[in-house]
Amino acid sequence: MSNGFLPISKQDMIDEGIEQLDFVYVCGDAYVDHPSFGHAIIARLLQAHGYTVGIISQPDWKDDESISILGVPRLGFFGISRQYGLNGKSLFCFKKEEQRIHLHRVA
Repeated sequence: MSNGFLPISKQDMIDEGIEQLDFVYVCGDAYVDHPSFGHAIIARLLQAHGYTVGIISQPDWKDDESISILGVPRLGFFGISRQYGLNGKSLFCFKKEEQRIHLHRVA
C-alpha cells in the first residue's frame, strides 16, 4: 500500500487499484496498525503472503450496511471479538443460577 495503511474505505481501495479485496477483517476495536494489536498482526501476515486485506473498524451493530462498506471479499470476512470489557467483566449477559448449600445441624 502506498500510504502504508490497509484500506478502510472504498476510496482507499480505488486509490490502491484494488477492485475486490481477498479478505475483510471486521474488528470491534479501533484500527491501530501496530504489532501490539492482534488484528494488525493477522492482517499484515495475510498481506505479506500476497492477499489484499481491508479493515472495517467498529461497525455500527444496528446497521447491516456498515459491514459491507468494502464490498464482498473474494475469500471471506473474518473477525475476532473479545469476551471481557475494559472493566474485566464479561460482555455477555449469562447469569448462572445461584447454588445454595443448605447446612443442617444434626442434634
